[in-house]
Amino acid sequence: MIKNSQDQQLIHDDLTFLKADPLASFDMKWLEDGEVDGVIIEYRKDLSVLELINDIRSHNNREVYLMPVFLYKIHGQTNPAISQLADGEITNLSNLNPIADITKKIKSRL
Repeated sequence: MIKNSQDQQLIHDDLTFLKADPLASFDMKWLEDGEVDGVIIEYRKDLSVLELINDIRSHNNREVYLMPVFLYKIHGQTNPAISQLADGEITNLSNLNPIADITKKIKSRL
């Protein structure tokens, strides 16, 4: 399911996450096929992250705009205004337990 060289599929606890690079081209159709349970956006530049979150949250497909979105930040701090638009943040891709729990709670409400 990898769509371009910057994307990475991560599977944890029967959930599939797509790690997306907001600076690379991203096709919302990738989220419409039902293969992804959540999106992990690599936090690079505020504007590119904000645009990708906006594209997801303003999508006309309910399964896409309600999809859990997480920010992956390696260095520094995230912009608090942008953090408010996400469902959580992670700093380590080897421990997806916190976002898996959040994703399950969100999916149980749908």
